[in-house]
Amino acid sequence: MKDSFVRVNIEWLKSAYFSDPAQRILLKAGDVLLRQNQHNERLFLVIGGQLRGYLNYESTEPYEAFISLPDHFVGVYSFFSPTHQSYSTVVAETDCEVAYIEGDQADVEGSGFAEHFLPVVVEEIYMRQLLTQKMTIKNQKTTRKLFQAEKMATLGQLAAGLAHELNNAVGVIKRQGEHLADWAQTLVHQVGNHSAQYLFRKGLEEGSSMSTADQRQRRRELEERFDLPSSVARQAAAAGLNDEDMKSLGKDAADKLELFLPYFEAGLAFHDLNHASEHASQVVRSVKELGVANHSVRIPVNIAETLRQATLLLKEELKGVALELKAEPAMMTEANPGEVVQIWVNLIKNACEALRESGRKKPAIAVNAVRDENGMAFITIADNGPGIPPDLMPHIFQPDVTTKVEGLSFGLGLGLSIVQKIVDGLRGKISVESVPGRTVFTIRLPIAAKNPQS
Repeated sequence: MKDSFVRVNIEWLKSAYFSDPAQRILLKAGDVLLRQNQHNERLFLVIGGQLRGYLNYESTEPYEAFISLPDHFVGVYSFFSPTHQSYSTVVAETDCEVAYIEGDQADVEGSGFAEHFLPVVVEEIYMRQLLTQKMTIKNQKTTRKLFQAEKMATLGQLAAGLAHELNNAVGVIKRQGEHLADWAQTLVHQVGNHSAQYLFRKGLEEGSSMSTADQRQRRRELEERFDLPSSVARQAAAAGLNDEDMKSLGKDAADKLELFLPYFEAGLAFHDLNHASEHASQVVRSVKELGVANHSVRIPVNIAETLRQATLLLKEELKGVALELKAEPAMMTEANPGEVVQIWVNLIKNACEALRESGRKKPAIAVNAVRDENGMAFITIADNGPGIPPDLMPHIFQPDVTTKVEGLSFGLGLGLSIVQKIVDGLRGKISVESVPGRTVFTIRLPIAAKNPQS
């Protein structure tokens, strides 16, 4: 009913005020009808075509203010205002025809004119209010972007100084760790026992490569097959000792393991120290280069191996968490190895923290790495935690978004931002799905041309 009233009113106004063929203007596309701040005492009605209004500011590009189609009025503000100044520049978007009335016409000065055009004035006020809201929102967005850019610039400056200091400290840890490992290996050789030397070297060079689930299974096998005490079997399983290793120890295997397994633990400690220092260097470098193009040297990297390294670095965080890790053994991608490890460390660590904070009774993380139907490496990291709040989901990869309020995160919320930057740099994709009880991060990475399976 309202639309039909407006239509009848427009048709009546056309007939009563805009029917004089002498008061028509034909415009070609690109012609200017009004200029901003121009004096204007005409009220225009669009008969055909389309016009567009722009606001011009010295410091910015012209800002689109409105579009006028047939039966729309143009010049309402300047026509009715006492200053008669146009607030915008009006340009013909297409070939147009407009009708107009002059402010000094006799019919305009009549008593019924104001009443007839009151709805037109009200609509103009309404449209100007919408324009003001639109400009305010745009300015707020621009201000936020400038604030974010300034914050990231400040963060970059801080990161550069921190990176220098932390790299020096990490460098000392790495060098001294390698020196201590060499010294300890020399001492082990002086012991003169083959088992001690073998176990130390195994821990130093290989680390602990079995998942917690596999270690539990292997512990049960060792207890049954070699009659080992539970505590010794657990250490032997962590050391990755196979049946041949056990047979080489002879009949008193349990006593020898109790005596020599600490050598494996010592080698493992040096192995983890070395990997942790390398990872720390990579983390510092990634924060420093957060807003800089990545120029890292890339080589074929075994994805399964990087996942294994990440879980080794997170042994403490994974305590009490049932970790299931399945990965195709020879799937490669072109990357900097430290960068790929950092992807997994960030995602698995976030899952561990979410599980710990939620108090889940049976916390679990499942990591799966396979080749998908498009020939991409398809990696999922899923947990049974509380899920990501829906209001954070659209912003989860932004640099300043975090739910952490304490600990070493300092509330910067940089982890997922760095992960996305690394994945994008590797020409991959990352996505996340989350509901209470299940969160899954999915990463797709190109498979390297040198991949043995390709």
